[in-house]
Amino acid sequence: EVQVTFKVSYVPGPGDVVGTYEYWCKGIEDPRVPVMTYSSMMYSAVKKINAKLQVVTPFSPPDTNEDWIIFSQVPETSNTKSYFLSQIERLRTIRSHLDSFSPDIVIVASDIPTILLFILKSSRWKLCLSIHNTYWPAGRNPPVGYRAWIKRRLLQLNLSLVDAAICTSKECARQLGMLSQRIKIKTELPVVRHKIVPNESTMVRKLVFLGRIESSKGVFMLADCVNQLSETVPELICNFAGVGSDSNKFIDYLSQVNNKNINYLGKLSAEEVHELLHNSDLLVVPTTTAFNEGLALVGFEAAVHIVPSLFSDVVPAHEYFENACSIFEADNAKDLELKLKELINNTEYYLKLKYNLNIHIQELIDHQQSWEDHIISIFKDYQHS
Repeated sequence: EVQVTFKVSYVPGPGDVVGTYEYWCKGIEDPRVPVMTYSSMMYSAVKKINAKLQVVTPFSPPDTNEDWIIFSQVPETSNTKSYFLSQIERLRTIRSHLDSFSPDIVIVASDIPTILLFILKSSRWKLCLSIHNTYWPAGRNPPVGYRAWIKRRLLQLNLSLVDAAICTSKECARQLGMLSQRIKIKTELPVVRHKIVPNESTMVRKLVFLGRIESSKGVFMLADCVNQLSETVPELICNFAGVGSDSNKFIDYLSQVNNKNINYLGKLSAEEVHELLHNSDLLVVPTTTAFNEGLALVGFEAAVHIVPSLFSDVVPAHEYFENACSIFEADNAKDLELKLKELINNTEYYLKLKYNLNIHIQELIDHQQSWEDHIISIFKDYQHS
């Protein structure tokens, strides 16, 4: 009997999968990011089941003589055309690469617009989504109105082409279940690789924001709030780290505010991220309803240092830290200020959050529900079907 090799195609998000592959080949985690990357988990999963892998990437393929993996280079979308036209063009190019490789399963990151998934569907392969964002703000009702109804129908039609999905959070899985009853849904738990190094903070004076510098992530609202609070709590400091489409606007804003208690550190390495978290008292994740947050992994990164988080209520990560985090109403600057004051003034409450966080993080270390565990399970389902 001829043994047929199982073939996997991977259409990832915007990360540098080639650079990660080069680190993975050396047996080390990509030091540029503070979390376990999806692409490194994909390389490990495919290797474990002795399959062949095609990775679609805008980056130049690496020099490799390995026969189990190929990198298909597809340029980023064109800036000269409309968003949808350039996406359709790029997906058609991806489709031609998939047709050449002829996989058994295609794993697609949800960075690709769901309403264009039909371009990547074929009766010759299974289609699996890796979903990193919610479809509407967590904890809110789905949008209503005629346009929302049309969008939802288009979503449902394209999701009817999907066989399986791995969701980054319970909220993503809930919303997907509302849109489609036929998809096999698995929910991943983040992989906490960094060793637990509890910091010694006993009160809230050093705040940190880590993520994309964008208005929809609530950075301006947080900076405003800290600017006001620092008048009554002069030792309150807030460090912002990350880059994004509003980085320059944020730098201009800070120069106008001219408050030495608010610092912008720009982009940090994985090591610097953990050093910053370790030296902070509280992580603030003030995402607004304008952004469909999938999880907010940074809350888990902070947790390994036993640094509690203050999440807006549209951030699904708060579900994993019951009684170990604080929550404020998204878009509500007054509530953000109220919750920050409570954490600053009530040290007993803050220390209770730290105590509970220590219990949660131990539970998060030993589990078999990582993205890699789920992707292997999906491969095995279809490998023998």
